[in-house]
Amino acid sequence: MFMDLMFFLAKAIIVLVCAAIIIRLLKKDTPSSKNKIIITHLNEELRKTCLHINKAILGKKFKKHKKEEAKIHKNQNANLLDRIFVLDFDGDVKAKAVSAFRNEVTALLQVANPTDEIVIRLKSPGGTVIGYGLGAAQMARIRNKGFNLTVCVDEVAASGGYMMACVGNKILSAPFAYIGSIGVILETLNFNKLLKSQHVEVEQITAGKYKRTISTLGPISEEGRQKAKDDVEDIHSHFKAHIQKFRPLLDIEKYATGEVWQGEQAQKIGLVDQIITSDEYLLSHIKTKNIFKVHTPKQTSVVDKICKGAGNLIDIMLSKLRHTNQLS
Repeated sequence: MFMDLMFFLAKAIIVLVCAAIIIRLLKKDTPSSKNKIIITHLNEELRKTCLHINKAILGKKFKKHKKEEAKIHKNQNANLLDRIFVLDFDGDVKAKAVSAFRNEVTALLQVANPTDEIVIRLKSPGGTVIGYGLGAAQMARIRNKGFNLTVCVDEVAASGGYMMACVGNKILSAPFAYIGSIGVILETLNFNKLLKSQHVEVEQITAGKYKRTISTLGPISEEGRQKAKDDVEDIHSHFKAHIQKFRPLLDIEKYATGEVWQGEQAQKIGLVDQIITSDEYLLSHIKTKNIFKVHTPKQTSVVDKICKGAGNLIDIMLSKLRHTNQLS
């Protein structure tokens, strides 16, 4: 029974791989949707949701309610002149979301008016300096054009995440969101002693005194370690200067310690300006402004789909195998 299941599993994975290759070949000449941006009118989305709920609640009275709501909606819609554009940034360690984010910012700057407000719903624990530095630069593009830039943090804006968030004209935070972590870290595994114990020598040929200060395989000298430390301190100094530029009233030396604060604590020390969730903030403007969400759908590669499909299939087979063993 076990061998039959394994053969079936192997055949199924081969079929998945072949299907993925065929799909890739068929789509080779089709236009890419990589940079496709979707615009959603959040006012209308909320209106449809409310109508759907009221239809279930009101029953026969819903038709009358719908007519009255349509009149109110028509009058309100005629007076909605100001706009809010909402962008979501969900960051990881490598700041991969910056790629789509920069395209969204570029598109938005072509169509937005000076009176429009741009809201960034930001979530990030931080990551690479170059990635989040570029993300912060995209935020600065918005602010430098004179737009009212609001940053909403519902969960976390730490380290590189706060490097981006601080660019906003105002930062809004949920009560228990994690804010801060204004610090820099450099860490690496070093296998040099392990390799030496196995009589393996590592040769590194470099040009430039500090071409390689911290190595994974080679020995680390005190001079190299100190140079790496100096580099980290230099990045930290630039990080602090960046924050001080946008939040001049913050006691940067006191709070640039790498510590993290929750929303209400962060407000008291000046890291954020107001305690409110993004939902509450946007809803407070829903009747007076047109609110549009600007969004780039995530693209899933064929390889990712294959891995996910194969993983699901393996789980099913193992589940069946366990069930068979329990019955036997």
